[in-house]
Amino acid sequence: HSPQGYSKIVKRPMWYFKIESKLQTDKYKNLKLLKNDLELIFANAMVYNQEATEAYVFASELMGQVDKIIDGVVRADSQVMREYFS
Repeated sequence: HSPQGYSKIVKRPMWYFKIESKLQTDKYKNLKLLKNDLELIFANAMVYNQEATEAYVFASELMGQVDKIIDGVVRADSQVMREYFS
């Protein structure tokens, strides 16, 4: 359930479990699409929350870490593939 007024402020909602579902069902055809969804989560948090709040600051920090998050996903996936085919 969304917070009060969220759907009026955030026009393109995105959440972690939706990303997880898209990963599990191979909906991402490339990393750019995954990156876009991650950035959308953080951008939505920054739009919905006031600038001085913890949520805004945290989202802003995570927005700057999206490339590292993507790199982590790629490394984890590569490790799984290496272990699977070893």
